[in-house]
Amino acid sequence: IRTSEDVLAMRTLFKEGDLLTCEIQQVQNDGTLILHTRSLRYGKLENGVLLTVPPSLVGRRKNHFVTLKGLKTSADAVDEDGEGDVDVYLGLNGGIWIQRTVPSEWEEAIRSDQDERAPLAETLQKLRHRHATTRVSRSMRERIARVRNAVECLRLVHCQISPDSIEAVA
Repeated sequence: IRTSEDVLAMRTLFKEGDLLTCEIQQVQNDGTLILHTRSLRYGKLENGVLLTVPPSLVGRRKNHFVTLKGLKTSADAVDEDGEGDVDVYLGLNGGIWIQRTVPSEWEEAIRSDQDERAPLAETLQKLRHRHATTRVSRSMRERIARVRNAVECLRLVHCQISPDSIEAVA
């Protein structure tokens, strides 16, 4: 945040209590955090599950945003709209966010409905809005719960939490 106008602009996007994914750029002497979003992947988290584990269980990785593909449900079915993958955000602070992967068809539909010169940020904002307002299907909730339970099991036995360990347990 560079100016007081930037602070006010942030307050129009987010309110206190919102869950965000971002990088901490700097901690000031008074304890104020300077947050940085280096890409459009960062932002407000909605329609998912937050778990907190000891930070020592989440190791450093090249990419902390992972997609788990091919998770099965008890009915072993694919959702009506073809969704089925689960995104997991592994925070170094021990916060783990689990949500459905945004189907690629959604982005294609949004891009086809708007001018091709529209900024990428506008497209992503519409995509995030659709993700936040679209109901999560029963089978997708089951997939998210399986991943959540796998992370919880790994936490209880003090095992390192990584995409491979989550998939092995789920």
